[in-house]
Amino acid sequence: ISHIIAISGLHISLIGMFFFKLLRKLKCPIHIASFFTLFFIYSYGVLTDFSVSTNRAVIMLLISLMAPILGKSYDMISSICLSALIILLQNPMQIMSTGFILSYSAVFGIAVVYPALKGLFTDKNCTDYNEAKEDKQVNRLNEIELISAADLLGEAKALRAGIRLKVALILKTANALRESKLLKEAKDKLINSILISISTQLTTIPFVAYFFYQIPVNGVIINLIILPLTSTLIILALLAAVFGLAYLPAGVFLIAGANYILKFYTFVCRIGQKLPKNMLTVGKAEMYELIIYAFFLTAFLVLLHKYKKKIAI
Repeated sequence: ISHIIAISGLHISLIGMFFFKLLRKLKCPIHIASFFTLFFIYSYGVLTDFSVSTNRAVIMLLISLMAPILGKSYDMISSICLSALIILLQNPMQIMSTGFILSYSAVFGIAVVYPALKGLFTDKNCTDYNEAKEDKQVNRLNEIELISAADLLGEAKALRAGIRLKVALILKTANALRESKLLKEAKDKLINSILISISTQLTTIPFVAYFFYQIPVNGVIINLIILPLTSTLIILALLAAVFGLAYLPAGVFLIAGANYILKFYTFVCRIGQKLPKNMLTVGKAEMYELIIYAFFLTAFLVLLHKYKKKIAI
């Protein structure tokens, strides 16, 4: 989990967006909020010596914040390519570095592979059909209950009973929709976490094998346990640093939460190390193997795209 704890683009993105949204919540105009966010993130990048992933994240955050100001839409793939071009213009030899390749392969997985996989779980037509079917069933039940009330109580009583039943059914339906919405949000977050982890693994595995000769077998599972707490960890650490400057006990209190999260990370990693076959030693991947892998991954994405177009018709 060193990629999560170490200074990386993940930290830049989380801290930058947290700072920007905080300024916007304080009714700060978007131009001023963007300027102060960029100044803060650039200062953070200078403090951390601008590693490849940090440099990439700062450039991509700059583009995402400037796009709405200039009246443009943000395109992640274009942003990735532009950031890579700027970094390579600064130092062309970065193209051979492990950090550059792993950083951009992971982001490429999120930008390209993740949307393709996500499309399999978000078929709008099926969702609309199911919702329409549920609405029709609810209306049918309403009619049956109102007819039964009319038969039992007569017209006058049925009118009052119908109103009460309508109100009761509306409240019941609202509660059911609220519960189903919460369950759907939890389900969507879990699916998104799984798909993001799988996407980054698919694009980084060949390079991990090429540089380190080993592949972490249970990396997806460990990431699923660890990633949900990452934003909380970073924000707690940042707030502890800020509040600690003004009032030390407040900083100690906040950093204690981050400490417990790190202890939990250590516990999860120790359990992962004890699992059998947690690392698969494959040796150094040859260049032709990387090309073959890229070919099959591209073919898989093309098939997914065709399948999405087919089910959308």
